[in-house]
Amino acid sequence: MKFYVKTWDKNKVTLMTELGHVLVYYDSIAEALTTCNEWYIHNSREPRQQVDIQTSQFDCAYDNNAYI
Repeated sequence: MKFYVKTWDKNKVTLMTELGHVLVYYDSIAEALTTCNEWYIHNSREPRQQVDIQTSQFDCAYDNNAYI
């Protein structure tokens, strides 16, 4: 599964699917990335995907393969 993390304001971070469905809200990007890692650990048959992160200040990507 491909995940996206998007910040909406100072304290709202969403974890979303590739299709834009919001899965959960968090207080930090780190919490969202931890959830992605845990999902891949429990769904080991799924290939790990890069997580795209979008904020009001910058866009970047998080490589899930680096944090097993």
